[in-house]
Amino acid sequence: MEGKDTVFSPKQTETPSPSSWIEARTSFENSVDFDPILFDMTKKQAQCTDPQHRLFLECSYEALEGCGYTADDENLRVGVFAAATESTYFRHVLTNTDDDQGTNHLIQTGTDMDYISLLTAFKLNCRGPAITVGTACSSSSAAIALACDSLRAGRCDIAIAGGASVRFPARDGYGFTEGYIFSRDGRCRPFDDKASGTVLTDGVGVVILKRLCSAVADGDDTLAVIKGYSVLNDGGQKANFHSPSAQGQTRTMGDALLDAGMSAHSISYVETHGTGTTIGDAIEFKAISEMLGSQSGELCHVGAIKGNIGHTNSASGVFGLIKLSLCLHNRRIPPIANFKSNPNLNTFQTRLRFPLNAVDWRVSGEHMKRAGLALSTGFGGTNAAFVLEEFDSNENSDPKTREEIGEALILPLSAATITALSLKCGQLAEFLEQNPQVSLRDVAHTLRNGRRALPFRQAFIATSVDDAVTRLRKGNNPILTRAHHRPLLFVFPGQGSRLIELGCCLYEESLVFRQAVEECLEILDQYLISQAVRDLLLKRGGNPENAPEDINGHSLLHITQPSLFVFEYAIARLLCTALGAPGGVLGYSFGEIVAACIANAISLEGAISIVVARGRLMDRLPEGAMLSVRMSESSCFMLASELGLSIAAENGPDSFVLSGEVPAIREAEIRLRDMGSTARRLDVTRAFHSRMMDCVLDEFLEAITPYASSFEPPSIPLFSTVTGKQWKVGSPIPAAHWVEHIRKPVLFASAM
Repeated sequence: MEGKDTVFSPKQTETPSPSSWIEARTSFENSVDFDPILFDMTKKQAQCTDPQHRLFLECSYEALEGCGYTADDENLRVGVFAAATESTYFRHVLTNTDDDQGTNHLIQTGTDMDYISLLTAFKLNCRGPAITVGTACSSSSAAIALACDSLRAGRCDIAIAGGASVRFPARDGYGFTEGYIFSRDGRCRPFDDKASGTVLTDGVGVVILKRLCSAVADGDDTLAVIKGYSVLNDGGQKANFHSPSAQGQTRTMGDALLDAGMSAHSISYVETHGTGTTIGDAIEFKAISEMLGSQSGELCHVGAIKGNIGHTNSASGVFGLIKLSLCLHNRRIPPIANFKSNPNLNTFQTRLRFPLNAVDWRVSGEHMKRAGLALSTGFGGTNAAFVLEEFDSNENSDPKTREEIGEALILPLSAATITALSLKCGQLAEFLEQNPQVSLRDVAHTLRNGRRALPFRQAFIATSVDDAVTRLRKGNNPILTRAHHRPLLFVFPGQGSRLIELGCCLYEESLVFRQAVEECLEILDQYLISQAVRDLLLKRGGNPENAPEDINGHSLLHITQPSLFVFEYAIARLLCTALGAPGGVLGYSFGEIVAACIANAISLEGAISIVVARGRLMDRLPEGAMLSVRMSESSCFMLASELGLSIAAENGPDSFVLSGEVPAIREAEIRLRDMGSTARRLDVTRAFHSRMMDCVLDEFLEAITPYASSFEPPSIPLFSTVTGKQWKVGSPIPAAHWVEHIRKPVLFASAM
């Protein structure tokens, strides 16, 4: 906003001779610095890759992460649209590396500008279009326009677009020759009467583009909206091939306004190509005067970022677009660096003005939105124009859920090295200190869903921004995980679990858990048991020993089983929020109902109906017992056959569960104790997965059949303990499966 010149070197103090060296900061100081480990590149591969390619890859990675996305998301098609300048690194790497076929191939793909988009798509796992564009100085603008085309056509969901121009070796100036396009004194003065030429500099810029409707729906932070754009060539009606054309530029701007459905009067700021050359600036001013400069309407300010950063060649267009977006977002317009005055430009006969100081961007009318235009031109005559409008967050965004005070949130971080991980912790702490008003829940969501999972990892649990800063500064021990992502498997426990004792605590501390519980209780209202389930989960401390009992002292299964379901469903929703969707689900016995619900094979209403019907029917069954035993498979089958028991579960090679009438289970317990074998009675009052279940199977099938039409194929892999294998992809689970689920043994070992 201060209109600073970041290029001019104070060493340049005297007027240059007709042919001399001009001191100017035109190159990146550390353009070869790169983190090959992060992008899974060897040192040799990195050395054979042009700094343009490396820096564009790094900027794309940071930009995508900055928006809270990763291209690893299978549901997103991310496109890459890039531009680069002809490689000056090629000769250096060719003369400083081994001359062999493999190395030459690395050099070819690492330095040819055609491969800049392809390398980025490969390293970031982008599966949308990957296209490199070349239209000289307007290349990055043409790439952005192509990205917009792709988004409009639905060929990608997110687009990485921009350009890179990095020369090698780094330079601190350039040779000046009178009569060429370069500045006499190392200053780029767009539209100033002392302008003598441009200054070529290094630059890499990237924008992340998305369809507006999707960005609003996903709650993305949005800087500005591209309302329309155009890319057109001057044609042959101009002085020569290299000369710009006012007519061509005017036509391009008009076409962009037409695409936006807006009039020239609605534009109150124009970001120009503005190279600082006498002829180029005069032609461009003529073009914007003809298109935007009529005397009627409010003032239209003129800007040119090249006064600040110089001419970044193929990347210059994206910087103009970024500047315009930031001006719209901040509602402020900075002055053009190095511009003082130019009486040759009749600005007062137009509504165009060159601000000498930063000004507030004002528009008349209560409901008017700020709108600007960015123009980019290229050697050879390809022009690009973009019409941008401010993004009204109040108009477009849905109201956010209220932040819960004291809610415990997980902040996961990962990096390719321990050093980088420590740096990330410090960067996040610094960000939170500088932005104390930020939503910690939003931060946690972005870290969880918008970041790649890298080998070195840390996680912090915090209840506030201040708490997060303290924990990040303190740090903890990083964990080295496998470099390659391994999907999570959610395993749900079965009947008799005491995990619901945690329900009361989680209900108080976690909004996600609480919302899931309330969602289930609302459905249970129709079965008239929601209050009893609430009491068991919350008021009775979640202890099964405190569960309501029948006249025989047995737990009421139509209360305890729904309670267990509610707890497991809520904890799964909490884990999905914290860790992302699982790569697969498996349920042990009763837990398979929850697993099927999380896999979207059964709706929540359908799953609860199964659980309630199951519990009510089992409450009518006579008392039974179950016994966990450690013995060989043949011995277990022999004992079950002798005592009239059923094998209820196969948990491992020598681990089984017997089920049946209480006297038979007691006899089995005695025999095994006498043999010195391990046996443990399970804390249940029914003989699940045994022949004692047979008398309720037909009635259970009749009760759940009305819901069978809503059963769907699992949306994620479901490993069934009824069949011992993954459920067939694309096949819904029939009602008969849940009958078998009650009666057949739990094939846990096979399913795992």
